Amino acid sequence: MTASALEEVLAVFQKNGPVLKASELKLHGIGSRDLILLQKEGLIRKIRTGYYIWAADKERPDRLELVQMLIPEGVISIHSAAAIHRLSFAKKDTVAVTIPASRMKPVLPADLQVELFYTSDSSHMEGVLEYPYPHGKVKVTGPERTVCDYFRYIKRTGSENAMDVLKTYMEDNNRDLKRLISYAQRLRVRRYIEPYVEALK
Repeated sequence: MTASALEEVLAVFQKNGPVLKASELKLHGIGSRDLILLQKEGLIRKIRTGYYIWAADKERPDRLELVQMLIPEGVISIHSAAAIHRLSFAKKDTVAVTIPASRMKPVLPADLQVELFYTSDSSHMEGVLEYPYPHGKVKVTGPERTVCDYFRYIKRTGSENAMDVLKTYMEDNNRDLKRLISYAQRLRVRRYIEPYVEALK
């Protein structure tokens, strides 16, 4: 591949990247043979089937950004969202992601540790916020939705962790109990959350 061709490929990644689909690259004239050659030269790296990242990018996306790029319909949730909202300080190696139950399980890189949670299509975007990151927006469950999710998936999160997250939320001066109960009602965990909310007021 000539130097000018490499510059064109780099320009495509700089403008549209840092993670691009093979189908997107093909629109810019970068075919499968080019991708094989670029991988051999160590300029790009396949991070899942059909997804490539520019290997020499100094400002590589962090884990949350990368997860969002690879699972566009995914929402950062549970312990990962709790850490963002300072509802929990427990450290976990995995990124928690909620996806619609109708979606197939995504194939991800082995070194990207993701813990998947499934929800109905109708509740998938309930209480979800978007946060700006250097390489795009990342969808994260808001504080109230995060609390509710701890109780929705209590068999996986643990009752002690769910209570700790709720207690931390109740200590927040910016808490919105009306919103919390509203989400709890829609997510069918009101009967579990409301008694504790009343006791912790």
